[in-house]
Amino acid sequence: MENSLKMLMIGAAVAITLAVITSGFFILRQGQGILKSSTSKISQISSDIEETEFTIYEDQEVSGSEVVNVVRKYDEERVGIFVATGKDPNGSWYIEDIDGTNFSSDDFVGEISSSGGNSISELIDTSNDEYVNPNGRFLGKVIRNENDSIIGLAFTQQ
Repeated sequence: MENSLKMLMIGAAVAITLAVITSGFFILRQGQGILKSSTSKISQISSDIEETEFTIYEDQEVSGSEVVNVVRKYDEERVGIFVATGKDPNGSWYIEDIDGTNFSSDDFVGEISSSGGNSISELIDTSNDEYVNPNGRFLGKVIRNENDSIIGLAFTQQ
């Protein structure tokens, strides 16, 4: 009787231990799914935050002084900034040139070329066709590459 009672207790202990281990693995699997989903969402939020400094100009009308400030702000970055004024509707590139951009459509996709863009001094020289009137209104667009990374901005005078 004593041996059979011990066997029942050992069997119950083994069953309880197996139930606890099974529950632990189940919870671990659930946690991995939640962790993977959370990591993906955090990565997306991080990417959105990084792009915010550029995407604030997407389809926004800004002043000419803001356009000049943007060119100054990104002067040391590897981005291209396109500015088309009323006197120079064909526009000019600043900081970096971007090839392959088609401004006649909504497809603002291109690639940074190896050559640099024009000097910022052209934007503030009143005798130059590229002069940006500080009170002028410019519509901003974001330029991306084939990988959907932001590589530049385009401003067209309205």
